[in-house]
Amino acid sequence: MALTTAQIKYLRDAYAPRNYLVEFDAYNLVTSSVESLYYSTDGFTSNPSDTPSNRHFDSRVKSALSMSRNMYSPGKIGGRSVPSFGTIKLTNTDGALDFLQSYSLNGRDIKVKVGDGTSYNSFFNIFVGTMDQIEWSSTEVLIKIRDYQHKLDKDIEIDNYTGTIEVTGTAQAASTSSITLASSSSGTPSYYKYMDIEITSGTGYDQKRKITAYDSGTKVATIKSTTPWVTVPDTTSVYKIYNNSNGEDRLKDKIKPLCYGEVAHIEPIEIDPNNRVFQVHNGAIGDVTAVYAGGSQIGSCSSGSYTNAFDCESDGYTWSVPAGVSGFTKDLANGKFTIGSSVGGGSSADYVITADVKGSAETDSFNSGYVSHLGDLIKRIVLTKGGLIATDIDASSFTEFDTATTTIQYGDLGYYVPEGENILNVLDELISSLGAFYTFDRAGKLVVGVLIEPSVTAKETFTDIELISISRRSVGIPSVSQTVGTRKQWKVFSEGDMAGAVLSDEPYRNRLENEFVDESYEDLTVKTKHLLAEEAEKVDTYLTCNCLGYEEAKRKQTLYGVERDLFKIKVKTQPFMLELNDTIQIKLDRYGLDNGKNMRIVSLNEDALKNEVTMEVWG
Repeated sequence: MALTTAQIKYLRDAYAPRNYLVEFDAYNLVTSSVESLYYSTDGFTSNPSDTPSNRHFDSRVKSALSMSRNMYSPGKIGGRSVPSFGTIKLTNTDGALDFLQSYSLNGRDIKVKVGDGTSYNSFFNIFVGTMDQIEWSSTEVLIKIRDYQHKLDKDIEIDNYTGTIEVTGTAQAASTSSITLASSSSGTPSYYKYMDIEITSGTGYDQKRKITAYDSGTKVATIKSTTPWVTVPDTTSVYKIYNNSNGEDRLKDKIKPLCYGEVAHIEPIEIDPNNRVFQVHNGAIGDVTAVYAGGSQIGSCSSGSYTNAFDCESDGYTWSVPAGVSGFTKDLANGKFTIGSSVGGGSSADYVITADVKGSAETDSFNSGYVSHLGDLIKRIVLTKGGLIATDIDASSFTEFDTATTTIQYGDLGYYVPEGENILNVLDELISSLGAFYTFDRAGKLVVGVLIEPSVTAKETFTDIELISISRRSVGIPSVSQTVGTRKQWKVFSEGDMAGAVLSDEPYRNRLENEFVDESYEDLTVKTKHLLAEEAEKVDTYLTCNCLGYEEAKRKQTLYGVERDLFKIKVKTQPFMLELNDTIQIKLDRYGLDNGKNMRIVSLNEDALKNEVTMEVWG
């Protein structure tokens, strides 16, 4: 949340008059309607020229805002992001707020503003979020509040397969190689292509054929030339067409897959075994770069016997994918591909089919087409699946984030969701793997960041004058090395999954049997200072390149291979001026802080009633 220079100056001034406004929506359970309610610390009525005009804010606010915010779980450096929680207290000694017992507040929007009270426009937001529930006492109403992270606490996909759709009709005419469908049949060119048609009664009963072409103008469906009609249908022939484009009956109600960024060896969903059609994403994708049967890549090398393009091309040869029965075709607009009839011995059941895919190529408010960098993947997911809009995102936060580290700036990542998952879990998996975090700021906008070295310039300096208390927390012994998992294989092969040629290709076989390619960075000089220094716990990422895995391991070792401090401090200062990940300086004649030390804020608890801020700071 970026405050203006004038707003920061106002917050710094401890003697400036302060009035807090609290505005929130409440659902009236009696009238079944939403009402807006307005309260303040000192009473306020907006001017006739304000918007809203002549609005009275009753003096009921005892504590405008007490809010706790964290980059990670409290006391931890790294890991999953957590939502922010807080409270607002309203005075109710006279029982005038008892009517709220007949209102529902949970999930409704709330705003807290601060200003000098000269006009409504002089106030500015210090919190935008949602309410959780009310707690009562004989004198107070306590409103529990939280940030907007709950908006993303939902399934990333709800669209499911409907199963086989049967289209019934009566033939208008037929020949040995075709059938003219009912006049009401689809007007979309090639609509019934590759579907099965069965004569269910009348002339030609009990014949089932494959449609290879369809003319939407004449309604003529051409059947496979190698299996003509034995008994030619006529106008008495009733047929059924089996449409498996939305999955066979065995897939009915199964959630459709999603694929983001670049992924390797994912197991696609076989939606139509008869036609060998697979789906990897419910929507448009960038590409299907490779398909494998039993780990053996579809295609061939210009020289030698290779089972995959990587080894072939690494040795200077050319890999090509044949057309027709031995190859595969792509339907990028619908996230599908079809493999040839002879691939894998002609039956998908014989071998595990996997694919390398460049996923989602939809359009969001910031990007059009395929994306693979972390910041872009986050925006793609929350905008197309999370229900957020462009104004819900702090674009400047993402701009800064996109170049925060070498790995984030240049790294390609990928994530596959074969059958539904919570959006928050997907975001946590992607973001935390690179040491980053996400949260909603005081303005209610989604922000992202990553823990790096404190900045050279501190936003605030705190000395023994402002410090109320300070305690040093343990951060553990520095690490001697860091290991990062990269190039995730979404299908880890066992011997029974592999084609014969792969079994005899030992180096490639070994790669297929391992989920990640590990990259490590070691600094043995750490052992000189810290005799008990050990390897850090391995962190698996979704990076597609192991070279950037090395860069990430090096970054983490540089960050955690030295002695670090973690302090919990309470300071007397005006709240709402600092943000998570800001750099502050502590200068104190304790803990080696005599000359001042710059540190990053990893947790922030602000109390507007006491004008106190409690922070955990790292550096």
